[in-house]
Amino acid sequence: MAPPACWPVVALAGFTVGIALYPLSDVRLLALALSLLVGAGLLLTRYRRLLLLLFALAVASGYLRMGGESRILAVDPLRGQDRRELEIRGTVLESPRPRAWGCAFRFHVERVETMPDLPPLEILVESGPEAIPAPGERWVFRGHLASLPGPRHPRGFDAGAWLARQGIHHRLKVDQARHLPSGGGWGPVAVAWRLRAWLVGNLEACLQPEEARALVLGILLGEARVLPPDLQEAFRRSGTSHLLAASGLNVAVVTGLVFWLARRLGFAVQPAALPAAAGAGLYTLLAGSSPSVVRAAVMAWVGLLALVSGRRSSPANSLFLGALALLAFRPGWLQDVGFQLSMGAVMGMVAWCAPLERRLVKLPRCLQVGFSATLAASLATAPLLAWHFQEISAVSLLANLIMTPVAEALLPLGMATAVLAGFCEPLARLPGGACCLASEFLSAAARGFGAAVQPLPVPRPDLPSLGGVLLAFVWLRLELAREGTWVFRTIVALLALGVLSWGLAPEPAGSGRLRIRLAELPRGALAWVTTPGGRDLVLVSAPEDRPHAREVLGLYGRRLPEGLFHPPQAGSWTVSPEPGLRVECRPGWLRLTWSDFALVWALRQADLASTPPGHVALLPRAWQPQAALERVQPRLLFWSGGPPRKPWRELAPAWWSSDEHGPLEVETDGERLYWRRWRE
Repeated sequence: MAPPACWPVVALAGFTVGIALYPLSDVRLLALALSLLVGAGLLLTRYRRLLLLLFALAVASGYLRMGGESRILAVDPLRGQDRRELEIRGTVLESPRPRAWGCAFRFHVERVETMPDLPPLEILVESGPEAIPAPGERWVFRGHLASLPGPRHPRGFDAGAWLARQGIHHRLKVDQARHLPSGGGWGPVAVAWRLRAWLVGNLEACLQPEEARALVLGILLGEARVLPPDLQEAFRRSGTSHLLAASGLNVAVVTGLVFWLARRLGFAVQPAALPAAAGAGLYTLLAGSSPSVVRAAVMAWVGLLALVSGRRSSPANSLFLGALALLAFRPGWLQDVGFQLSMGAVMGMVAWCAPLERRLVKLPRCLQVGFSATLAASLATAPLLAWHFQEISAVSLLANLIMTPVAEALLPLGMATAVLAGFCEPLARLPGGACCLASEFLSAAARGFGAAVQPLPVPRPDLPSLGGVLLAFVWLRLELAREGTWVFRTIVALLALGVLSWGLAPEPAGSGRLRIRLAELPRGALAWVTTPGGRDLVLVSAPEDRPHAREVLGLYGRRLPEGLFHPPQAGSWTVSPEPGLRVECRPGWLRLTWSDFALVWALRQADLASTPPGHVALLPRAWQPQAALERVQPRLLFWSGGPPRKPWRELAPAWWSSDEHGPLEVETDGERLYWRRWRE
C-alpha cells in the first residue's frame, strides 16, 4: 500500500482498538499508554510520526465514543419494574422472529399508559400466535414486564447482553393486543415503511407459490424469517445463508441498476450519481438498516462521490472509510455478527480477488471473477464462522458459484414484479413467472447441496489459532501478489505454522474426577459429562437438540463425541464408555453411575415409579416430581425451569433452578459431591 493511502486503515484500526479497550481498561491507564506511544513516535520519521499520532487520536476517539454510547444505552427508565403490568403504545421495528409459543420483536414505545411521563424507549415484545404484526405497524400491547433472558451456558449467546447493547433492557409478555391505524407522516422512515408494506402486499398478491414468495422476500428485503424452517436449514448447510440476508450484494445491484438506467435516459455522470445514491439510501431503509446494508451504502456513496469529483475510487479506502463511519455512528456494531461477516468478506475480496484473477487467466472472464470472489470471501469468513457457529460448509464454494448469479438476477426481477403488480397486474406476470422459476431453482439447489455433504464441525478457535490464521492470510496475500522477497514470505509462513501448532496442541489427560455440566436446551436439557479419563460424553433429552449440543461443545473447543445419547421414549440399553463408568437407560429414566455416585434423569412422568435412587436428579420443566423424588431421594435436584413449589423442595436437601440460578456444574471424586454455577 502506498504511503498516502495508509491513513484510512490506520484510523480504522485505532478506532477499533479504542472500542475494544473500553470494557477492559481504565481511562487513566489508556491515557498513560497513549502518552508513551506518542512520546516514542518522536523518534520516528515525520511521516511515521504523523501516522502514529493519527493512530493514538483514533484510539482515544474510539474509547470516548464507546464510553458515551454505553452510558446512553445503559439508561433504563423501567429499572425495578419487572413483573409489573403495563400497557404500551408504539411501532413495530422489525419482522417478528418465530418462536414455539408465538413470536418476538423489537418495539418502539411511544407511550406507557400507566407512566405517561416516561420518555420513548425500545422494548422486546413476546406475543402469542394470535398477534403477529408487520414492521411499521402501530399496536397497543398489555402484559407483564420481565427481565431479558441470559445465556444457557457460560459461553452461550447472551441475548440479554446483546439487546442491552442496543438500549433494550426489558421484555413484555403480552396478554392482550390491539392493532392501531397507521399514523401517516412523510419522514424518510415512515415513507420507507409504507413503501415496504406496499411492495410486500403486491408480491403476496402476485406470486402464488408460498415458498417462491417467501424466497423472493428473503432475497429482496432480507425477510428470511418467513421461509420454511427446512429451507432455511438447507441454505445454512449449503453455506448460502448470506443470499437470504439484505447485504452489500443487494446494495451494489440496486445502485448499479439505478445508475445504468439514469445513464440510458441520457443523464451525464454527475446527475446520474444522485438518483443512484438516493436508491442506495432508500434500499437501506427498506431492508431495515442492518449493519451490513449500511456499510455497503456508505461504500457506494464514497464511490459515487469519487466518481462525481473525477477521482479514482480505491475499494480498500472506501471499505475502511465506510467501516469507520459506521463505527463512529454506532460503535456497538463491532460485536455484531453480520457486520463482522460483511467486513471480512469484502476485505477478503479486496485483498485476494485481483491476485487470484491473475492466476486464473486460462478460465473465461466470468468464471475468473466468480471463482476468485467466492474463494476470497469464503476464506476470509471461515475463521468468523468457526468462532460464532462452529461449523463450515464443505460445498459452499461450489454452491455459491452456481446460486449467486441466480440470486443476483432475482433481485431486479422481484423488484420489477412488486412495482408492476401495484399498477398493472398482467404486466407483472412475466417477471413474476421468471421469479418463480429462479426461486424453484434456488430451493432445489439449496436442498441438494445441503443434503449432499454434512457441514464440517470445527471447534471454536482460541486466540493463538486466530493469530496463526491471520498470519496465514498475510502469507497468502504476499504469495499471490508476489510481494516481498522469498525469504520474507518463508519467514511469515513458518511463523503461521508455528502459531497454529501452538494453538492446536493436544489437551492434557483427564483429572481423575467426574465432571457434569447441566444446562437447558430449546427442546429439553443437556448433560455434558467429562469422564475421569478425560473423555466427553453428551446426554440430551431430545434428538432435535443434537445440533444445539454440538454448538455448546464447539464453543468450548470440543467436537461432538461419538458417545452422544438421546434416550428413547421406550426401550433399554446399557453402555460402559470407561472402566467403572456405566450409563443405563430404561423406559422413563436414565442413570449414570461411577464409583458410589449416581446421576438419575427422569424422562417420562408415567414411568417414574421405577426410578432408581441417585445423588443428583434431573427433572424436566413443568412436571410434578413428588413420586420420583420420594423414590430417588437425591441430595441435589436440578429443576429445568422456574423454582419448584415449596412442598417439593422439602423432598431434596438442595435444589437448583435453571431459570433462577442458571446452568449447573457438578463434580465428584467418588466420595464427596460439589456443585456450583457453571462458569468459565
